[in-house]
Amino acid sequence: MRFNPADSKERGNFAPGTYFFIVQDAQEKRSKSGNEMIELTLFVQVDQTTSFKCYEHLVASPNAVWRIQQFCQAVGLPFNGELTAMDCHAKQGHANFIKGAPNQKGESYLQVDEYLLPGGMPQSPAQTAPAAPSTYQPPAAPPAAQAPPAAPQAPPAAPPAYPAAYQAPPNAAAPPAAPPAAPPAAQPLAPPADDIPF
Repeated sequence: MRFNPADSKERGNFAPGTYFFIVQDAQEKRSKSGNEMIELTLFVQVDQTTSFKCYEHLVASPNAVWRIQQFCQAVGLPFNGELTAMDCHAKQGHANFIKGAPNQKGESYLQVDEYLLPGGMPQSPAQTAPAAPSTYQPPAAPPAAQAPPAAPQAPPAAPPAYPAAYQAPPNAAAPPAAPPAAPPAAQPLAPPADDIPF
């Protein structure tokens, strides 16, 4: 049998990244501090021919409930305050894996850093926390261009000049004629000079 030693990929030799996983086994246990806990054995698929196992713990303590919520949302389980090992078995999803702290032998293996929502979206507290108010102030918009001043208006047209004597338009009806002037009163005639008595 011949093989290439460089093809060996132990769990500690895989690059950190996002991988698909299936819950291969789930066991209900107690943590060292006495809290209820579910120990998960994850079957992690690197590619079509390569995989590794990873161990994860879901602990029912106030400081670790966020991890349970991540897992439930990643695999489609309700986050309602109760979770059993049977609920977890055969569930699948995606997670980000990073190198864990070295063990006593100096070996460092991949471990779950964050469970992802369906579709690969992150859901860490850092991602869901409200964003801090930004101190960035956008530059002020340039002042709007002012319209050029309006052209001075022409002075109002002078009213039409009328002749001193009003002239009726040619098609106007003629005014009624004034009545003829009365003849002057008759004056008595002086007698002829021959008739003047002496």
